[in-house]
Amino acid sequence: FWEGLKLVRLSSDRLSIAESVDRLPTIATRKKEPLPATPIAPGGFPVNAGDNPIEAPFIFKRGDWYYLFVSIDYCCRGANSTYKMIVGRAKSVAGPYEDKESVPLARGGGTVLLAGDDKWYGVGHNAVANFDGTDYIVFHAYDASDERGRAKLRIEKLAWDAAGWPSIATKNP
Repeated sequence: FWEGLKLVRLSSDRLSIAESVDRLPTIATRKKEPLPATPIAPGGFPVNAGDNPIEAPFIFKRGDWYYLFVSIDYCCRGANSTYKMIVGRAKSVAGPYEDKESVPLARGGGTVLLAGDDKWYGVGHNAVANFDGTDYIVFHAYDASDERGRAKLRIEKLAWDAAGWPSIATKNP
């Protein structure tokens, strides 16, 4: 959440890590300057923390591209949630991921896919899946008309433009 998103290779059994975790490469961050590989303290936590709210990565392969969907800013605050989803893409699963403007996500880039509005607050923490040839994005958001402040599950269709960038095809009322 604070140190940016890291990528680590798993062993073939997918039960253990296949490489050293002393320094993990950052594939996405909110910071404009590149982050050095993050030193990991005993116990598996980053040595430094900071104001870099980014989490919930999801990689989805479509055609020749790998798309990295992530959530930025703050969720879980009801009407005060600023959570939103951004996306970047790369030709390799390891990146580098770039946004529509060719800004690397590892240098603060990211194309906004969906942000809150007057009906839904704090949209994010998504996953993407294809069912019967249609791509969907699944995420949570806060319904502005629900005073209880509980997150709701949303499922929306994704559309893809001619350049291969996703957008939300439908929006729930």
